[in-house]
Amino acid sequence: MLKTIFGQIDFTLPRRKCSHCRRTFSIIPQPLKLLKLSPNSNVTPELRKVAILCGTSWPFRQAAEVLRNLASVELSPAHIQWLCSKQAVAAKAQFKEKHDSAYWPALIETMETLVEPLVEEAKRETSEKTSHSKEQAWSAKPVYIGIDGTFINAQPGKRFFEAKVGIVFTDQRIRVSKGRNLLLNKQYVGSCQSVSEFGKRLFCCATEMGVKKETELIVLVDGARWISQLAKTQYPQARLILDW
Repeated sequence: MLKTIFGQIDFTLPRRKCSHCRRTFSIIPQPLKLLKLSPNSNVTPELRKVAILCGTSWPFRQAAEVLRNLASVELSPAHIQWLCSKQAVAAKAQFKEKHDSAYWPALIETMETLVEPLVEEAKRETSEKTSHSKEQAWSAKPVYIGIDGTFINAQPGKRFFEAKVGIVFTDQRIRVSKGRNLLLNKQYVGSCQSVSEFGKRLFCCATEMGVKKETELIVLVDGARWISQLAKTQYPQARLILDW
């Protein structure tokens, strides 16, 4: 039995028995080898992608119902959850490999920026002039970062954990309709892990968006203490705006 995006295909494979070890086995035909199925799996790569997309868009039980109605294929909610978890492990490893090399050098540069005001404390009389020169050195297009979080009820443990989200964007936009604009240059980041792990992902996202030491950066916060502390630590030169 093979499960595809076109439905379920039933077929039989001839079984053989080894005369030496007495174990039975099946010889996989060449067409099945071309499908590049995962070990011990009868789900095609295309169906796996669709199942993961459904599993990340709806609850697993509803995702199974959508696949049943659209593709006439049966995948249990637990199977869809397993596929999503397996993909999440691969995505996490890819993310770590991609961003770890860029995170620490950029963070060191930011911490040097954080220390600079302490070194220049004795030159307070020239602060206005320095501030004016820095404003001229800022990029013409400011970058905005929005940070927020919400508590989610985790079942069946009946406890709450905070999902943290961030958006990094510029002011490039188009008008969709009256009172509605579409941001053209933006990236999202999210995590249900610790603040430090979320801050790491946000920092790498901002770096990819071109945020540097001289960038004019505006951080939108809602007053939560962890958000303000994160913004002041990672972006000491940023301007914080309270956004309810």
